[in-house]
Amino acid sequence: MRKWGERGDTARSSEAGERARLEYEVLVLQSALATFFCIGAVTGVFGVDGPLRDWTVAWIGGYHIAHAVYVLLRRAPGRPIRWIETVTPLADVTCITAGWALIGDPSHPLWAVYLYALVGYARRYEGRRYQVLAGFIVLNLVIGRTLISLNTGTPLIDSGMLAMVLLTVAMGVLSGA
Repeated sequence: MRKWGERGDTARSSEAGERARLEYEVLVLQSALATFFCIGAVTGVFGVDGPLRDWTVAWIGGYHIAHAVYVLLRRAPGRPIRWIETVTPLADVTCITAGWALIGDPSHPLWAVYLYALVGYARRYEGRRYQVLAGFIVLNLVIGRTLISLNTGTPLIDSGMLAMVLLTVAMGVLSGA
């Protein structure tokens, strides 16, 4: 006989199904963003050519293919690998930074994907782990903007940069709460 408050196999199965469904939804969204970016970069939509473009497309495309395989084979079925779970958000964020830096426009809306990352990771992590990840995201925002400024000659610190950092920090705090 079960004690009061214990969950039966049906409840656990339902939770596992819901978790897998959410994993698939996030996977489709992330894969679509990565695919559209890679296609846009390769077809010249961003006006960038050469080895930097090729490296960025290879990183973003290759990482997302590997990540999709991992989610389908390990995470969605409920068998995550700890070290991959630790590295995944860091790799996700570097993809955002690489794409934004490649585009080279400090005000391009791709920077807002950092906000999506904050909200998405707030559902998966909490406490110190989320704080460290949110700090890494803010740091990547600053790194991306710095790379763009160095390559384009635009000022690093301006009202746009300050607004981006403030919005990202605010979103991180709100998402963490």
